[in-house]
Parts: sequence; C-alpha cells; structure tokens
Amino acid sequence: MITYTNRYGDKIPKSSLGRLFGVIWILVGAMMLSMFTAMTTNAMNTALDGSICKDIDDKEVIGAITGTCRASLDVEK
Repeated sequence: MITYTNRYGDKIPKSSLGRLFGVIWILVGAMMLSMFTAMTTNAMNTALDGSICKDIDDKEVIGAITGTCRASLDVEK
C-alpha cells in the first residue's frame, strides 16, 4: 500500500497492531463509501424509473433468495 505524505507532522503507527488497524480502517471506509454510493444510485434509479422491482430479462429462473426482488415476483416459467 502506497500513500502520499508531505512529512509535515504526519503521524504513522509504528507497531504491527497499529498498522493492521490502519489497513482495516481504510478497507472499512472504502466499503462504507461504496455501499453509500450503491444505495444512492439505486434510490435515484428507482425514483427515475418509477418501479421498485421489475424483471430485466426473460431467462428461466432456477431459484431465488427469499426476500429479494426476484422472489417477490413469484413467477414460475
């Protein structure tokens, strides 16, 4: 992992545990940002589309996870 620093008072962890915490903190932050972006995009798409759940393709459904959009359609082909 490479980060840019300007060496003006930057603090870095020196222990292995501190560095591990830093890496985990960065990864959690990246996942939170990506989840926020995905939820915002989904909300905007739903608002513009006017539908909450619709079938995109005509492929045969083998199974669906309970509580998902596909399962709520309850369509057997």
